[in-house]
Amino acid sequence: MKKFGTLSLLAGSVALLSSCSTTSEEPGRDSINYTIPPSLCGTEISQDLYSAVLPLGDSIDVEDRSRERSDGYTSPVGNCFLHVDGSTALTLHSIPSEDGIGLAGYHDALTRGIEESEEIETDDGWEARVWPNFVAVHVNCTSSERNYTGINLSIRLDWLTGEQDYSEPLADLIIPYTEKRIADLPPDSCAVDEKAVP
Repeated sequence: MKKFGTLSLLAGSVALLSSCSTTSEEPGRDSINYTIPPSLCGTEISQDLYSAVLPLGDSIDVEDRSRERSDGYTSPVGNCFLHVDGSTALTLHSIPSEDGIGLAGYHDALTRGIEESEEIETDDGWEARVWPNFVAVHVNCTSSERNYTGINLSIRLDWLTGEQDYSEPLADLIIPYTEKRIADLPPDSCAVDEKAVP
């Protein structure tokens, strides 16, 4: 089974630079004419990581349905959509779990077939798997006043069709994104030890 090491593939990924136009040799993709958002749905990580999975086009809009609380934390339940040229390009999803079985209990991963994915090795010991157009990670809660056993996070490339495989840039993206995203979770819902092994 092929395994991806996090951040080991970034240098070889196709990265689109922010705030500029570029060209692509991919059929049907000519140029990017929009400014790359300064964060990925409010999560600040390197733009190179998420620009590598954005489609080319003329405009981009962010529809963030994540639930920001009055105390400044972000709810563990939420969706965020990036629309390019009026069509959904990326979907980011976050949802707690209560079953204690990791990605095996995550509907979005199950419908794609766990056996069809590749494992992503992580220094944090989290369960992470990637498909050609989808990546998911399960992070265990070390404590939760809401009886959550973990948090599932995923990124789906809605724009990707055909036989294109974006598993490498998705594998590079998911762990840095998750590390920042879980830091914004309220500790009463899910306290996370980054080195806790699922």
